[in-house]
Amino acid sequence: MFLGIDYTATASGAVIKFVKCEECGGGYAYHMARRIKASQFSPIALDNRGAAEGSRRAATQRLRAALANSCDPVPCPHCGWYQAAMVLRLRRIRFKWVTQLSILLFLAPLFLVLGLALIFVEHHLVPEEDFGPLAAAIAGTCWGLIPLLLGGRYLLNRRYDPNLKPADDRIALGGRLALSEERFARALEAAEEQQRDDT
Repeated sequence: MFLGIDYTATASGAVIKFVKCEECGGGYAYHMARRIKASQFSPIALDNRGAAEGSRRAATQRLRAALANSCDPVPCPHCGWYQAAMVLRLRRIRFKWVTQLSILLFLAPLFLVLGLALIFVEHHLVPEEDFGPLAAAIAGTCWGLIPLLLGGRYLLNRRYDPNLKPADDRIALGGRLALSEERFARALEAAEEQQRDDT
């Protein structure tokens, strides 16, 4: 049955993020890029143009918000410190595959049970009266793993602190990811000029 069309738009952008280190007070900057998708549905294709424009508008708005509010985990090139917002972001994205696996485990019993029903019952490998407990065991196992995985991820991420890594490694990483002093000075000058133009 035809229900409508889902329009998806993508918006990409990049900014220079300026940071004042919470630990040493040094300033540095890095290049941050984001690619955002947004969708809008046109019921029974009645508002295709509106849905297409709405998805583009939503993608652009979300991109602006991401560029303004998000951050990348770039430690200070002077002392190696990860800022508080960066630590939170690392905790959010660390073990992200666990969330994706949990979604698969939630859906898996539906496909497993249907597949086994077709194979076992159709070919009389399992009596029909025994299939119910088997299906319940499969679903219970899959769904029972979900809180264990999500709980384990939460506990591991809550205690995770990237600032406990060796300082030399963090400083080296910051040096690779941060803008050079020359580019930092040029970007800072451009940002100050833009701020003067805006006021």
